[in-house]
Amino acid sequence: MTEFPVDGLARSIVHGDPRSVNALFHNHQVTALIDWEETTIGFSIFDLAHLAIFGCLNGQEFDSQRFNALIDGYQSIRDLWTEERRYFEEAVRYVACVTYLWLILREDPDEGELEAHWASNWYWNLAVDRLKLAT
Repeated sequence: MTEFPVDGLARSIVHGDPRSVNALFHNHQVTALIDWEETTIGFSIFDLAHLAIFGCLNGQEFDSQRFNALIDGYQSIRDLWTEERRYFEEAVRYVACVTYLWLILREDPDEGELEAHWASNWYWNLAVDRLKLAT
């Protein structure tokens, strides 16, 4: 795993697991984020990486149109720094790995075989190599 450069990446309030289940919507627009228990001060690209993982999968398929829209929308507010671009793919792998470990640790044998199978295969179905920024 890569060591992220402390001085080269933007820091901000990081939600920790931004995704649609943690957002309130009005007329298809996000109006608020909820579930702030994972919040910390950290590298901004971790939230972006989390959004890329959870927002760009359409079922089991990676949706490159969604990914491009996510990056374009993000950069309409704040351009990614050079180091953020450089370390984005590593941030995606890091967030995917940590999320996978969380899924395994929280797995409840009483939830049934389907849930256990989904959690066990979640990481491998991501194809994180496709979550790449355009150069």
